[in-house]
Amino acid sequence: GNFVLPISSYIYDYYSKFNIGQMILPILADVGEFDHISKEYSDIKRFIFPANGKMKDSLNDMLAAINDLLAEYDLNAEFHFCGIDKAEIYRNCNDDVISKIIVHEWMKYDELIDLYKKMDFLLLARKECQMTMANFPSKIPEAMTYGVIPVASIVGDYTKYYLKDNVNSILFYGHDRKEISKAILRAYNLSSKEKDKMSKEAFNMVKTRLDYNNWDATLRGFLEK
Repeated sequence: GNFVLPISSYIYDYYSKFNIGQMILPILADVGEFDHISKEYSDIKRFIFPANGKMKDSLNDMLAAINDLLAEYDLNAEFHFCGIDKAEIYRNCNDDVISKIIVHEWMKYDELIDLYKKMDFLLLARKECQMTMANFPSKIPEAMTYGVIPVASIVGDYTKYYLKDNVNSILFYGHDRKEISKAILRAYNLSSKEKDKMSKEAFNMVKTRLDYNNWDATLRGFLEK
């Protein structure tokens, strides 16, 4: 009994050529893993980009977009980056922008979770390529578990099946710095009420659709078959 559990329909389509049992199993979260506190919002809007390993996504485009925005608007915002080299920031941003960017050194998982609890938005710009279409980034369900709202490029299964623009996320096309700037601004300009609603929707989507408990029966059924 050969079988595979691809994380995306892109990979599923590839394996469909072979006579092999498969079921798409997206990246799941455990909403019961940590206590849920209702989010405490401050006047500062906080964006996070957690890089992990090699996947740097469109880091330079995101930095350029932040740089453009802060040159034009006086935003009461912080941009948190995890797992990237500070030199990247200095290369892409003006001095006055650097003060609004916070780079976190390598963090333990529970430290990252504590950080998520304080964040409003997750920034994830990606270009469309084989790798991003096949991928289902774990940071999406992970952050949404803590009510963090994704501001993300439309690419792959997570934006096709799980994220809905203006409902539980802010979505945009491509990874162009202008598009990223517009999306950040859209997120920034949400009223507290809109942001609160979107944050709850983000959490509910994970709870009802990407929590591993919901996949128990499906997975068991597949494996027994």
